[in-house]
Amino acid sequence: AYLNDKYAVTDKLGTAISEAVDSASSGTASGKDSSSSSSSDSVTGLLRGAIDAVRAADEDIDFKGTFGTLATSASDLANQAVEKAIEVNENYKITDQIKEKIDEATS
Repeated sequence: AYLNDKYAVTDKLGTAISEAVDSASSGTASGKDSSSSSSSDSVTGLLRGAIDAVRAADEDIDFKGTFGTLATSASDLANQAVEKAIEVNENYKITDQIKEKIDEATS
């Protein structure tokens, strides 16, 4: 909601889509050549509106930095999980117990 309020992302995209649809609708009634041109213009307008909305949001959020931080955090969590698994294995000798059970079952 914060980003939506601050940058009106939904408004910009909604307006661009509405304008594209209106432009395409009015272009079909006036003829084939103007319809192609009008449709092309409406698609271009839609893309420009979407690009502007994403750029505005990126200025505030810093997508690259945010995703980089998330990836680093995920990597740190995975590392901690592996370290904890090794610690638990050392304390409870889980792999040794599994090996013993396999040996018992196969002999």
